[in-house]
Amino acid sequence: MIICMKKHLIISALLAVSLTVAAFDSGTIQNNGVTITTAAGWNESLYAEWEPYDGADSYHVYVKGGQYADYTKIDDQLVRNYGNTNRADVPGLKAGDDYCIKIVPVVNGAEEESKASTASQITVKNFNRDGYAHHNATEGIGAYNNDGTLKDGARVLYVSRDNAKTITLDMIVDNKGKTETRTGIQDILKAYEKGVETRPLAIRIIGLLKKDDMPTLGSSSIGLQVKGKGQNMNLTIEGIGNDATFHGFGVLVRNCRYVELSNFAVMMHPEDGISFDTDNEHLWGHNLDIFYGENKGGDKAKGDGSFDVKGTLHATVSAIHYWDSGKCNLNSNKDQVDYVSYHHNWFDHSDSRHPRVRVSQHLHVFNNYYDGNSKYGVGATTGSCIFVEKNYFRHCKYPMLISRQGSDVHNGSGSSDETKGNFSKEDGGIIKAFDNYITDATSFEPYVAGDALYSKHFDAYVATSRSEQVPADVKTLQGDTGYNNFDTSSDFYTYTPDATEDVPSVVTGQYGAGRCQHGDFQYTFDNATQDKNYNVITDLSNKLANYESKLVKIYGDMTTSIRNIKTSSFNKSTRYNLTGMQVDDSYKGIVITNGMKTMQK
Repeated sequence: MIICMKKHLIISALLAVSLTVAAFDSGTIQNNGVTITTAAGWNESLYAEWEPYDGADSYHVYVKGGQYADYTKIDDQLVRNYGNTNRADVPGLKAGDDYCIKIVPVVNGAEEESKASTASQITVKNFNRDGYAHHNATEGIGAYNNDGTLKDGARVLYVSRDNAKTITLDMIVDNKGKTETRTGIQDILKAYEKGVETRPLAIRIIGLLKKDDMPTLGSSSIGLQVKGKGQNMNLTIEGIGNDATFHGFGVLVRNCRYVELSNFAVMMHPEDGISFDTDNEHLWGHNLDIFYGENKGGDKAKGDGSFDVKGTLHATVSAIHYWDSGKCNLNSNKDQVDYVSYHHNWFDHSDSRHPRVRVSQHLHVFNNYYDGNSKYGVGATTGSCIFVEKNYFRHCKYPMLISRQGSDVHNGSGSSDETKGNFSKEDGGIIKAFDNYITDATSFEPYVAGDALYSKHFDAYVATSRSEQVPADVKTLQGDTGYNNFDTSSDFYTYTPDATEDVPSVVTGQYGAGRCQHGDFQYTFDNATQDKNYNVITDLSNKLANYESKLVKIYGDMTTSIRNIKTSSFNKSTRYNLTGMQVDDSYKGIVITNGMKTMQK
C-alpha cells in the first residue's frame, strides 16, 4: 500500500483499522484454594495475580514449560504483594504456547500443596530482535541469549528502593581476575569502567526507584551512568512486571558494548530520559515507557530528549511508548552515529524528532505508529540517509521532512515564518519511503521526476517496491546529498516487517510497545484536543510528579538478592575473551571462566 499526495491533497487508502487495544490473551485458570484472578504471557515472560490467601505467610510459585520440563520454583524476589492482590512475574523464558504457573500458599512456614492453584496454556512470545543492534552480533545483546534465556554463567541482581544503596556484588577489577565487593547500584556499574568485567549480569528492577532512593548517581545531568571501557559487557537492566520505574533520573550509556535496557519507565528526568552517548556498539533499548522530564521552560518544557542516540554504532530503539514527549529521538549531534533501527515504537501524541537525524548513512525507520504528532515525524538533515518503511501516520502534521526543502520551508515560498524551517538551516538529508500510510497530515510532498517544483521541493522519494533503488540524480536541494541505497545492499540485515495496516494493533497490543501490560500508569489522550497541542498537559504533568508505587511487600530477601545461573551441565563453563566475546577451545589467549582469568593455549 502506497500513500500518495499531490500538493496538499492526501489520497488515503480505505482501511478498516481498529485502534482499540484488544483484550489480552489469558491462560486457563484452575482455582483450588488460592484464587488466581489473572494469568497471561508477554514477551519472554509470564505473570499471574491472585487474591491474598487467609493465613499465608508467603507463596511459592512454580513455572513449567519452555526450558522447564517440570515445575520449577521461581526466585522469591519475583513474588510481591500490592495490598489486596499478589503478583508473580517470570522473566527469561523461551517462546512457547503451553506454559503453566502454580501458586502454592505457605502457612506457618510450610507449603499447603492441596490449596495450590494453577493456570495453563499461557503463550509467551520472543521480543522482536530485528534491527541493527543484533546485526553481525556475536551473541545475544545483554545478559540473555537470543532465545530469551539467560546466558550460561549469568548473575541476577534484584534491586528495589530498599536496597539500591546497600546491595553488594563482587566485580572483577583487573586483568588478573581480582574482585572487589561493590556497594550500591551505581558503584556496581562503575566497576565496568575498569574494562575487564564481562560476565553476564541481569539487574532486575522491582517497583519504584526515586532519585533519593539511589546512591550517588554517575551523571549529574542524566542520572544512572552505565560506562564501560570498550568491552562486551553482557549487561541487561530490566524491569520486573508492569511497574518498574525510574523517577527523577534517567540512564546514560557510554563506551559500552552489548548492553540492553528493557521494561521500565522513566519519569521526570532532569535532561534526557535515555542517552546512548559516546563510543557505543551493539546497544538495544526496548519496551520502555518514557514520560515527561523536568520542566525547564522553552523547548525543554517537557524535558530534553526522550531517547537520544549519539556516538553509537549498531543500535536498535524499539517498542518504546512515548507519552506526549516534546523531543523524542535525536540521532547524532554531528558525531559518529550509524546503523540504527527504530521500529514498533508508539509515538503517542509526541511532538517531534521521530527521529531527527544528522550524518547517519544507514538509518531504518519501520513499523512505527505515529499517533497524533503536532510538529513532525522523521527529520533528515546533514547528509543523512533514511529508509522509512511501513509506518502508520495518524494526524502527524508533517510525516517526513528534509531540511531546507519541501514542507520544511513551505516549498520555498510564503512568509518568513513559513519558510524558516525546523532544522537550524542545516543541509538536507535524503529519505526513501515505501508503503507508509498517512492520514490527516498537513502536508507531504513526494518526489516527482521532471516536475519543476517537486523534483526539488520534496519530502521523500516514494518507492513503488521495497527493492526499488533511488536514482542517482535525486538529491537534496541544500547539500546535494543523494541516497546510497543501503537498504537494497546484500549485507542488509534480515527482518520481517508487519503489514502497514496492522501497525496500530501490533504496536498497541498485548506484546507491543511499552512495559508489560502497558505499565501501571495510564493516561487517555483526547485526540480532538491533543493531536495538535505541543504544550505541556498540566493534568498529566501533575500525575507524573505525584506518582507513587502501590508495591507493599517483596516476599524474597532483598538484602542478599543475588543469584548465579549455573552453566548447563552438558557444556563446559562458558568462556569469554577480554572484550566479552564468548569463545571456545580454538581461541588462544586470556579467557575469563566463572570470573577467573586464565591463559588458554
